[in-house]
Amino acid sequence: MTKISMIRWAILGFESKQRLSYWSYRYSTLPQRSFRYQRQLQRVSNTFDKRGVVLDRSEPVCDGKVGALELSENVSLPTPPERERLLMAEKLLSYLSAITLEGQITPTGSSMSIFPLSPRFSRILLVGHLHGCLPYTIALVAALSAGEIFINEHQAIPALEESTEDFRTNEEVVAEEKRARVRQAYNAVHKNFCYLDDKSDAIKLLQVVGEFAHEPTEAWCESHFVRFKILKEIRQLQFQIADLLRTNIPQHANFKLEEKLDPPSATQVQALKQMIAAGFIDQVAIRADKAPNPPETYRKPRRAIDVPYIPLIPLEGDQKVEDPLDRLVYIHPTSPLAHLSTAECPEYICYAYLQKAGNTGADGEKKVKTRMHALTDLTAGQIASLAKGTPLLTYGKPIKEVKGSESADGKTKEVWVIPYLRAEGGAGGLGWPLPARRVTQRKVPGKGWIVE
Repeated sequence: MTKISMIRWAILGFESKQRLSYWSYRYSTLPQRSFRYQRQLQRVSNTFDKRGVVLDRSEPVCDGKVGALELSENVSLPTPPERERLLMAEKLLSYLSAITLEGQITPTGSSMSIFPLSPRFSRILLVGHLHGCLPYTIALVAALSAGEIFINEHQAIPALEESTEDFRTNEEVVAEEKRARVRQAYNAVHKNFCYLDDKSDAIKLLQVVGEFAHEPTEAWCESHFVRFKILKEIRQLQFQIADLLRTNIPQHANFKLEEKLDPPSATQVQALKQMIAAGFIDQVAIRADKAPNPPETYRKPRRAIDVPYIPLIPLEGDQKVEDPLDRLVYIHPTSPLAHLSTAECPEYICYAYLQKAGNTGADGEKKVKTRMHALTDLTAGQIASLAKGTPLLTYGKPIKEVKGSESADGKTKEVWVIPYLRAEGGAGGLGWPLPARRVTQRKVPGKGWIVE
């Protein structure tokens, strides 16, 4: 038997498949739930047989309020999650550096287990203190954890009633003028929310949360086309996260979250964008025309929302698609990136999730595009730094050795290599070459030279 990996601890936390589906939908907490049981579970071993999961019944399993319990043949185990979902969740934790490739918990994973949040957000919080960004990181995590903040354009701007008359009445003229004023105000508000950065949806959310803290009223929310209840929930969540940090992390024992925050500096904004990407490093996409093997496009895009991107993890998974264009994703029209020119669209985008439209047009032939709900733009160098130490980043053979860098015992040396970002298992093809980096290699018996 082998030690059960951290993610497989989740099988003891779900009472049924229905309960799993509910929690996965509500909080996306498959990895999170496994974290929450970390402190309640002791040494457990597992194997899989035809009946499902078999546990080592000679070891105590839980030490909750009722004391240590031992599993016996008469104890009915809860329905475990599907094995495929466990493997997917385990991969996610490895991308976040929470577990090793062998399934062992890392120090980062142990720290992440403190927070009752998605592992992605827990990972962001762990690096959020750098550059004095902790208050802003807390605000961002709270905002990303909540529901939709912005009121949809179709809901905010009143629709005009269809008229069968050949002429416009005074009421129709007034309604059109009102609609134009609302649209102008709506566009102005969203432009102002992008003041800190015009290429990051995440920083736009931070701007909203920061402004709301200075005037937390329903009137302000109404005039800025945002949801008051959601922002109140975000405010409460901010203080809850701050309390968790004070209680569980000694370095933040004296941390105090201010009611009102000053705008972050330009340096802090750039740092925050990378911190957000650290929790979504597996959800990045490259401009199709910048990819090693760009697909053929039928026409040149004229708008940012028509610029195709290729996600790191293919949409089709293990399945084959007939049309190569079905592998592409596009910027969502509500993103600040949608207002850029095609030349300004970034080479790499980190996104929160993908969304596919539900219709194909009246003619039934219009292509349904998969849209990215973007978080921020990234550079190739930033991706290489964020993905270091994860299964997503591999290195090519040394292209140049740094003179005089070899150690006296000949076991370490510094070389220049080309990093490659690729989906685990080679699903993304040969990978995306990133800028050359200077790394330290160590000679390991039986493995050769490996990057430290």
